[in-house]
Amino acid sequence: MCFEIGGYNGTCHQVEFKAGKLEYRLAKGAYMWEPAIILQPDSGAWKRFWEAVEIAGVWKWKKSYENIDVLDGTQWSLKLKYQGRSLTAEGSNAYPGHGEPEFPATCEFGQFIKALQQLTGKAEIR
Repeated sequence: MCFEIGGYNGTCHQVEFKAGKLEYRLAKGAYMWEPAIILQPDSGAWKRFWEAVEIAGVWKWKKSYENIDVLDGTQWSLKLKYQGRSLTAEGSNAYPGHGEPEFPATCEFGQFIKALQQLTGKAEIR
């Protein structure tokens, strides 16, 4: 899994599972990434995360979401592999379940963000 969200002059977040570890990185402007923090969610947290992925319909997301009326703003990308399934999706100021620059917590993307926040303990991911 690798998820990134943010914008060039704003705060960016990255969550990546690699080499058996879940890493969180933060950048505050101009993609100047701080060192990774290793997170250790327990098996129950992972189970709840994958259940939330199912509920949010993540496996059905399109490859790309774009709001052409906004030139800058928030970009995001997601690469996900689990139990033989994989997904690559990205967006620029548009999200699964919501085509506007801001997304509500109740839309598909908002549900995924909430699951990621709970998995990582990082409520600031948005």
